[in-house]
Amino acid sequence: MKKIRNPFIHLKDDYTCFACSPFNKNGLKMEFYDDGECVISFWKPDKNFAGWGNILHGGIQTTLMDEIGGWTIFVRLNTAGVTTNISVQFLRPVLIDGNDIKVVASVINSENNFADLKIEILDSKGKLCSIGEIKYRIFDEEKARKKFYYPGVEKFYWE
Repeated sequence: MKKIRNPFIHLKDDYTCFACSPFNKNGLKMEFYDDGECVISFWKPDKNFAGWGNILHGGIQTTLMDEIGGWTIFVRLNTAGVTTNISVQFLRPVLIDGNDIKVVASVINSENNFADLKIEILDSKGKLCSIGEIKYRIFDEEKARKKFYYPGVEKFYWE
């Protein structure tokens, strides 16, 4: 498994993404890994992201899914996209227990400027808690570079 280098890190003050920027003090600060088939994020929820009691809020779970989906489009398809539809099944609560959860994304289909992704969230014990299906409108590489890539960001690199 290889860590995916975040190519936006040099933007500092201009890079405040709630989900993946390490500079957003209230954000999720997600990091991503490539295992050859899927994109994976290990993330430790804390009480700031609880809905009720020690259960991770469903909106935060959906945000985790949407963000890893976008990075999966970058890494697997080498382009950018925008979410057009997201559907989430919450199967069991994700408990905030001081341990990492695992978010796993894979491309199911990519054609006609659309990509379908499957996202899973597993709790700290490895139990499947949530399943997401996301449809992205994807852009050809040239359009993606013009609209969505920042200057100096050519491709994603691995550390």
